Amino acid sequence: MHTMRRKLLPAALFVAATVIAAVGLAPTASAGPMINAGACVPGSYGAQCAAAAIATAISSPGDLSVASQTVGAFTLSGSAIASTTPTSVLFDSQTITLSTVTGGLLNVYFTVNGVPTADVPLLFSTTFTSNNQTATTHAATLASYLSDTNGLFNNGEQIQLADASLTSAVVQTAGPDSITETPGATVSVTEVYQIELLGCSVSSPCTANLTTDLTASQVPEPASIALLGVGILGLGIVVSRKRSV
Repeated sequence: MHTMRRKLLPAALFVAATVIAAVGLAPTASAGPMINAGACVPGSYGAQCAAAAIATAISSPGDLSVASQTVGAFTLSGSAIASTTPTSVLFDSQTITLSTVTGGLLNVYFTVNGVPTADVPLLFSTTFTSNNQTATTHAATLASYLSDTNGLFNNGEQIQLADASLTSAVVQTAGPDSITETPGATVSVTEVYQIELLGCSVSSPCTANLTTDLTASQVPEPASIALLGVGILGLGIVVSRKRSV
């Protein structure tokens, strides 16, 4: 009986280790990716525009900070963080803060590009939050995109992952919205903010504060799920036999 238990335990452990490798539960993290920030003034609400890089954006691997910058009629600031592996992505653009005394439209873009992938299905999930919008008329459309051509800013709007229209003056959240995509070898992910604030003045400036949180993880293949079940069953048999001895 002791000999049987010794034989079963290594076999079960081998199956479990194989499952971890197959399902991709512990991928090796790459160096932090570079994040870019850009902005531009569209001709109308819902329209694209050719974004230029924000001069005050300071980027280091996996982290970006945007100091106060004037674009069109707006002053904006914010930050973003990102980490990637060939089978996972985390990309959050945070506390995107805008203010204006004259009102108008603005598109703001955050792109993490040069993301290597393993050419496997990934489940992308995006959550959008408007922390506040202060204006006589206000609206914000937020969206996330995947680009198999590694596009930057508006050039990265290739495959839409999610979008939401947020119009509340107080906290409003949309998502998480999820979609499965199989990226190409090297891709980019872009988070877009389009903001319209009207009815502003020097004595009563308009403001908005917005956030996007995006994650992606590998979708387990059916064979890997079956193998995981075999591994769990094997470990259960070993434990059961050990208790009965």
